[in-house]
Amino acid sequence: MNPHAFPRFVSAVLCIAATAQAETTPSPDGTAAPATPIFGAGLSLPGTTFSPGIALPGWTFKGSAGGMDADADGWRAFRIRTGSRDGDPIIDGRALFTDSSRGSDPSEPSGSVRAEWRLVPSSDANLLETFVGFEIAGPAIAGGSALVDGKSIPIALDGKTSHLYRGPVTNLLLIGPDGSELVRLALDRPTRILLQDGAHWGAFHLTIRVFFAEGPLTGNREYAIGATISTPAAGPLELTPGEAVTIKAGPDWIPLQYNPWIEPGSALDFTQVLPHHAPAGKFGRVVAVGDHFEFTGLPGVPQRFYGVNICGNANVPSSREACDRFAAQLSRVGYNTLRIHHHERDLVSKTGTRPDADADFDDTVPDPERIALFDNLVAACIEHGIYLTTDLFVSRSHLTTWRSLGIDRDGVISNTGDFKILCSFWEPAYSNLLAWSRNFLTHVNPHTGRSLAEEPALCTLALINEGNLGNWGGGFLRSLPGVQDAWEKWQADHPDIVAAVLGGSGDEAPRPLPIPDDLKATGDTPAGRHAGAFAIFLAERETMLANRLRAFVRDELHCAAPLSNLSSWYDPVQYQLPRSHLDYVDGHFYVDHPVFLDKAWSLPSRCGNANPMAGQAAGAKSVEWRRLMDKPFCLTEWNYSGPGRFRGVGGIATGALG
Repeated sequence: MNPHAFPRFVSAVLCIAATAQAETTPSPDGTAAPATPIFGAGLSLPGTTFSPGIALPGWTFKGSAGGMDADADGWRAFRIRTGSRDGDPIIDGRALFTDSSRGSDPSEPSGSVRAEWRLVPSSDANLLETFVGFEIAGPAIAGGSALVDGKSIPIALDGKTSHLYRGPVTNLLLIGPDGSELVRLALDRPTRILLQDGAHWGAFHLTIRVFFAEGPLTGNREYAIGATISTPAAGPLELTPGEAVTIKAGPDWIPLQYNPWIEPGSALDFTQVLPHHAPAGKFGRVVAVGDHFEFTGLPGVPQRFYGVNICGNANVPSSREACDRFAAQLSRVGYNTLRIHHHERDLVSKTGTRPDADADFDDTVPDPERIALFDNLVAACIEHGIYLTTDLFVSRSHLTTWRSLGIDRDGVISNTGDFKILCSFWEPAYSNLLAWSRNFLTHVNPHTGRSLAEEPALCTLALINEGNLGNWGGGFLRSLPGVQDAWEKWQADHPDIVAAVLGGSGDEAPRPLPIPDDLKATGDTPAGRHAGAFAIFLAERETMLANRLRAFVRDELHCAAPLSNLSSWYDPVQYQLPRSHLDYVDGHFYVDHPVFLDKAWSLPSRCGNANPMAGQAAGAKSVEWRRLMDKPFCLTEWNYSGPGRFRGVGGIATGALG
């Protein structure tokens, strides 16, 4: 963990996460146990939490936001966004929780809670599932059973079967291995549910989803779930107000003032403790040699690079003095590398946004004042022995209009995933990327007399940040020009693969196969073969893009920095093939990455507080297998995010893995 990234406390509004509430312990003396409404119109009970959610094509799950304030009738409004693009359907909902013991229905058990969730999508929404879901931790339920309208279903949680039950139910009772009645659910009418063994995917818990609908939703139609919920083993439930918690300075919390700057020569100054030299690049270019990096001027001596990322306007400090202070601080902390990240918007535009009134605005040309500030940072880093790495594309598409790429859509490309995909399938997008890269990498820094393309302190260069083509699922790929055409052409060139997907001879195989909904399907099933063939297709497109960009960077820009790509989360085994064409392997991982509950990259958010040391390879499980043993391996983003119970172990654990 970087101690200088630790935020000073002033005050904060906390959203109580479902996982945090799930640790509520039963009352040992039979007194009332709390049932607490939480953010997102969920309901926290002893041992579990009910929360609304959706599953998008590709099995990406999204939760709900709002629900902390009740109106005069007790209803709590919430919202689920189905996507981040303008025009994506929005689901508006409301929830009502009441104490059943205070109700008028004598058939409802005393000490239970009555819950109603109602929702209406703004337009037709292509979803796989819409539900209220909850989980029971493995130790509480493994070896127990579920009574589904009186029929007993054993709950082994051995991972052998993913779906233990899927179908209609009116009464559900979950029973622990000791016979204790954990959760009782009485639904207003027969409603389809899912009992799912999380161990099938490596998570030791039972997942229960109660469905509003399975499949697409119809716009402007109301969907509803009504149920009476009790937790017999925990005792009678009593509904609590469920108000937001605000942390303020007082007896329990105090402001923490600290000075992040390290005094030169002090005990915290690591400049002379760790291998370090200045200026950066003094021993020549960085090259990939087998499984490690070397300097051309120090052959046979392996080199490691360790540092931090800076984003946005941090890449354009206000003065050379600020740059020098910052670069010296990085050196004293023990870093020898800085990743320039999310830099393009702040280099092209003083505000990071596109000036609406300027029709001639060029999103590929750096602003002279901004690039001059950036030059100061680069020069200061080199002087203090800090190497640099960056990407050709991160998020500049926020300044790029669809129409400038010849696509008949209004506005800018606000979702960077669209642009990342287009670079592989739409020539104007690729040309736009080349124009920016040429202007950015060939600009000569007046302080060094060199461009970044020529700079030996540019230790590595990534192509497209987190640009794996399958990251956003089949729906994204279908919505962009060029992708389906390329897929159809690929199928025509590979009839044997198409035949294998369909299980026929290939002669009668109908074409074209659509882009699959579930890109992560596996196994010898139609869906698995379809997704597998599509993964080969995407891997070949990744190789094609990397080879084109390599030729551009090497032959036109004369930049010799080691190149990489494919740092993110869509990672079928087929992607090891394009990685074999790169100079080094790069990856990103996060522990407790914030989940944004309403708008992307905006509060409110929540963190799961999962223990990364409990069978998850200290958080690196998602990236460790990507390594190719004959190439250097980098993690250019890794973070144990805050607030998180396990954040402090991040630097120690990841350093040990390294």
